Amino acid sequence: MIISLVKEQKGTEVIKEFENKYGSIDSLNEKWERTKNVLYYSDLEAWKYYLKNPDKKYKKTHSIMTNRGDIINRFRFEFIKHYKKGEPRVN
Repeated sequence: MIISLVKEQKGTEVIKEFENKYGSIDSLNEKWERTKNVLYYSDLEAWKYYLKNPDKKYKKTHSIMTNRGDIINRFRFEFIKHYKKGEPRVN
């Protein structure tokens, strides 16, 4: 069974996540220059792009693969369904 979770955000929301994660674009650039970590480079380029295009949509996808269909009980299925829609809630 393959379950795909898709989260769609505007560029402004992506920038806020980067600010929470790295502080500033300059600190991220320093990390990239120091370590040459590809993840930092990717985030830096995305940050620059969304600064120029704040209204563009960003789609983040995460897939879960399992051989056992019975692993997901009703609660987990409902959670995933609401998470995918972007409206998690507690009853």
